[in-house]
Amino acid sequence: METYVLPHLITPSGYTRNVVIRVDAHGTIVAREDNVATEDLPGSVNRVDDHLVALPGLVNAHSHAFQRLLRGPTQYRGPAQDSFWTWRKVMYQSLSKLTPEEMYTIARHLYLEMAASGVTHVGEFHYVHHQPNGAAHDDRLAMSKALMQAASDVGLRMTLLRTVYLRGDFDADPTPQQRRFIDPTLKLVEEDLEALLRYEREGCTVGIAPHSVRAVAPEDLRRLKKKFPTQPFHIHASEQVLENDGCHKHYGMTPIELLESVGCLTPSTVLVHATHVTDTDIQRVAEHGTQVCFCPSTEADLGDGLGPASAYLDHQISLSLGTDGQTMSSILEEARRLEMHERLRLQIRNALSKTEGESAGDICLRIATEGGSKALGSKDAPLTVGRPLDFFTIDRHDPFIAGTVPNDLLNAILFSIPSSHIHSTFVGGQQIASQADTTTLRESGMALTKLARTLSEPHP
Repeated sequence: METYVLPHLITPSGYTRNVVIRVDAHGTIVAREDNVATEDLPGSVNRVDDHLVALPGLVNAHSHAFQRLLRGPTQYRGPAQDSFWTWRKVMYQSLSKLTPEEMYTIARHLYLEMAASGVTHVGEFHYVHHQPNGAAHDDRLAMSKALMQAASDVGLRMTLLRTVYLRGDFDADPTPQQRRFIDPTLKLVEEDLEALLRYEREGCTVGIAPHSVRAVAPEDLRRLKKKFPTQPFHIHASEQVLENDGCHKHYGMTPIELLESVGCLTPSTVLVHATHVTDTDIQRVAEHGTQVCFCPSTEADLGDGLGPASAYLDHQISLSLGTDGQTMSSILEEARRLEMHERLRLQIRNALSKTEGESAGDICLRIATEGGSKALGSKDAPLTVGRPLDFFTIDRHDPFIAGTVPNDLLNAILFSIPSSHIHSTFVGGQQIASQADTTTLRESGMALTKLARTLSEPHP
């Protein structure tokens, strides 16, 4: 058993001094005491430096690792009006040649970036399953295992959200670029999911992720939910107006209504984006205890629109955050954008806070930590007994937050400090990233640069 001392700790519940935490061999908290006289503790305890403030590890509930390759190439206007759909063509091109080994290189670098920015747990919404021609790899789980290994090697916790893609857009035939995603039968998907569940290990769990109502038929959604009722169940929903229009055309209802009709609105269900929704949609989500994951940087990058975050909170709907298309890899930045986007949408300040004196920083941190953990299958608050000792630290004397009194420190961190100023990140009490040593991150970046150049070469 190891003992840790956190001289300064900020959680959504407030600012606490001299927190003593004891963990077992797996890094799980077995005891916690606050406001302890720590000077009498033995020198063998693990003490976080007094100039550092600790915060719960951030949770990235929605990631597509391979889209890290799109950082840069998608920021050119096309010949027609740019949209999600023109971006999607570029995205498809980026994965046309990826092997499992190359997927590992991309994912490892991305996860190192996440670790450096305070993320301790990632939900990887993974849908590049097969070879470029659509044929399965000799090991059908090769791509999944590459992602799992990348997270493990970095030290991040992962929930692999095995994506289900069974058709093109509604009744359209799959495009050649979609062959890597699509499985020929639902039975093969179920066999893969069962194999992945057997492959679960410490630090890596598995969830189910039907891509969207565009990619999976209603009867298959119902069957998946019935077969895997307790796993995290993530699905893109109402991200685009055209998606809603297509759902109305084919089924006469919104994507949210369709999901309800097949039993897929449950507390373990996470609707990714849920941007273009009706008041009735929101009520249905609330009635079933279903969750919503926002990806503010991607929703802005793709021109998706601004989702009704405060309306979801008004209905006590749990929110989480994801980096999605990897325009950036910082959940800290996603949290501040969530609040700032809602201020722009409603043209008010402190849009997510509901009562006088309530801190916007508290709300954003809760969404970035507790909300993310819930989306990936955990129910208890972070840094409590039974949860892992996952946290990150920031220098409370950092010049970017100089002059901030302790009670305002969280707001200053959430809205003013660059994520690159995060000092260190710990998972299970073990340091996985440090501002003082970026050698691994830089070397990984060089490997990614080499790979990107190779992938950009024309097909032979």
